[in-house]
Formats: sequence, C-alpha cells, structure tokens
Amino acid sequence: MGIFQLPVELLFHILNYLGAQFFRQDTRRLTVSKSWYGLAWKVLLRDLQFTARSLRQFTHDHALLTQSQPYITTVKIYLEATPRSPAQSRTDQITNPSPSDEWSQTATSLTRLSTTLHRGPALRSLTLRARALDLPQHREYLTATSLCTLLCFPPASVFHLTTLDIDTATSHIHQSSSPLEDDDGSNDGDTHLCHAINTLLVSSPSLRRLRCRMESVCPALLAPPASAGAPLHHHLEEVIVNLSLAENSETVVSWRHARGCRRRRRRQQHHHHHRSGGAEGDENEKRLGIAQLRKAMSEAATVFVEKVFAFDAVEGRRVELPFYDGRDWAAEGEVWEEEDVAELEDEVEEFEEI
Repeated sequence: MGIFQLPVELLFHILNYLGAQFFRQDTRRLTVSKSWYGLAWKVLLRDLQFTARSLRQFTHDHALLTQSQPYITTVKIYLEATPRSPAQSRTDQITNPSPSDEWSQTATSLTRLSTTLHRGPALRSLTLRARALDLPQHREYLTATSLCTLLCFPPASVFHLTTLDIDTATSHIHQSSSPLEDDDGSNDGDTHLCHAINTLLVSSPSLRRLRCRMESVCPALLAPPASAGAPLHHHLEEVIVNLSLAENSETVVSWRHARGCRRRRRRQQHHHHHRSGGAEGDENEKRLGIAQLRKAMSEAATVFVEKVFAFDAVEGRRVELPFYDGRDWAAEGEVWEEEDVAELEDEVEEFEEI
C-alpha cells in the first residue's frame, strides 16, 4: 500500500512525526499532493516561528490567522532590531520603512497575533526573545502595551499552556504611560510586564515552566495570590529568573544587571528581595510548594572577577555557572560555600564603591 492510500488519520500521524521544521526547511514539501497538502499545512501551523518581518506578513493575512487558530500549539517569536542606514532615497523610505515605523507595525502585529492565540484552544508553549543588535543599549523598540496584551490570556484559554519563556534582555520596553507604583512594585496600570506575567501564572494552572529575563524586574513577578493561605504557583516545576545581562555587555558594568521596575536599583537589592524578603518572604517561600528547579541567576563583576551565579531555592544553595555559558540557564554549576560567597560579595561592594 502506498503512502497516499493510508487512512487520513495514520498519514497525519506520520506527517506530525516529521514535524513543522521538516516543512519549514523546504516549503515545496507541502505540495507533494493535494491530500498531503491539507494535512501537512496543519502540521506546519502547529509550530510557528516568527521574526519581526514574518510576523508582520503572517498577521496581515486575516484568512491565515483564522485558519491557523485551531492548530497552534507552539509559538516562538525572535525579534532583532538592527540600525538602518541614515542615507535613504525616497523609494527606499517607502519600500523600507524607518525602524520606528517597522517596530510600530511589529507592535500592531503582536496585538493581532494575541487575538488569535487567545481564541485558540491548543497553545502549549510561548517563547519571546528580543534583542537589539548593534544598537544603543536602551533603544526603545518594544512597547509594554503590546507585550502585556500578548500575555493577558482570557481564563478560558490558558488551560493548556505549559511553558512561558520571556527574554527581552538589552531591549528597553517603551512605556506608553507611567502609572504610579506601590512600594511592592505593583501598579494599577495595564502596562506592567511583571504584573502581566504574574497574572498569567495565577490564572494558568497548567503552567509548568517559567523562564524570564528582562531589563527591569520586580517582586511583583512572583507575588502571591491575593487570597490569604492560597498556594503560590504550586503547579510550577521549573522557575528561572535571570538577573544577569552580562553576556550582552562585556564592558559596561552598569548594564550587566536587571534593575527594578519602579526606579533604577542596584543588583544587590534584587538579590536581597530574593534571598530574604523578611517575614513576608519566608511565608511566600512556604506557599511556593515543590518545584524541581527554582532559581535566580545574577552576575558579579570586579576588576579581577567575572562570575555568574544561580541561587537554587529548592536546594538552598549558591552555584557558579560558566560565565560564557549563560544560554544554559538550567546548568547545575559548581556549589559555593557561604563563606566564599560572603567574601566575593564584599569584594564586589568594594569595587562598586570606587
């Protein structure tokens, strides 16, 4: 029996085994036959990967958005802002819009994609990676509004989401407004990314894995639910909050650490919130439940020392990671004794006072 004589269900399983990447490598594989095309297209739509350009193309096709909605299970968005030559002809300005116009369109595209994902019944994994290549460190090319819209899932549509991976290091998020924040870092506005992620954690009982790195972050990211005594994200199995931006800036020390959302704060204050937190922090720790991997990554740099650390909250220990292996956030690393950690922290404080 030839492959095209197989039952539709069996053929779909075969194509699904090949995966979306098989068809992305060569889209001509979609057109082997008419019966093959319909099934292969569904497989391709299950696993979507976007750049800024492909995202704009995808979201401008309303029919494609509607067609893909029932099948999307994995979405990976890779945004890389690059400078455009200052000298452009009038034709170039029309065919190649300015960076600000491009990213305005990208923000609109993210909002359109959000609508499709929120209505879909099958989304399992959402990844967003944003980089600003060869640009000033704090170039604003992403908007908090579009990112928060992407993460604000209706309660009925988050019961299948298992993985959330957000990495916007080197990308300064443009705030359309500046709502006043409380001392705990929370606010009543709709554009606080930490609050948007926390809301998703609370409302998505299926979520098992959270990885997060942003230029600014605050305790609101992992704040406990409002109801007293309720378990704090007990469904999570892996939580990694990366406070180190060192791999993106090898020379400028002030850019190596995430800062607080409300105002620029030093890395030690983030570290203090994570490790102590007072009585409230101890209570939150009890409500966290059991996670297989839960840690915060930070970086220490002096004239003589460049190290990346991860505090493993499950084992209650500090480990050192290879400095240039920052991509492997789940690496086990080498365990440090407390006296060695204290000695290094004293060295870092002395260096930063210079």
